[in-house]
Amino acid sequence: MRWSADIGGTKARLALCGNGEIVPQTVRCFANHGGVHFRDTLGAYLESQSRPRRTDLIIAVAGPVRDDQPCCPNENWMISTSELQRSANCQSTVILNDLTALGYAVSD
Repeated sequence: MRWSADIGGTKARLALCGNGEIVPQTVRCFANHGGVHFRDTLGAYLESQSRPRRTDLIIAVAGPVRDDQPCCPNENWMISTSELQRSANCQSTVILNDLTALGYAVSD
């Protein structure tokens, strides 16, 4: 299983994926304002879900990503892959630009 997150300019959408598909009943949307940090959003999301075994956390952000550090232009967030990996209790965490993520999702 894989947790996926799409962090946009005003909202973060999170879902659980399995067998190459999003599990529809796990999709949740959160506002990105009011002083709430993404790690808190992720924590709230994980608490709302039953805890299936997960191995990966994939995050796509609307902004540049350099050295696994995203720049979220609408929020002053410092997001660390190691911090998120620890808090989500997963084996690996990947953060990439949302357009790059879309490119990986399109088959040849």
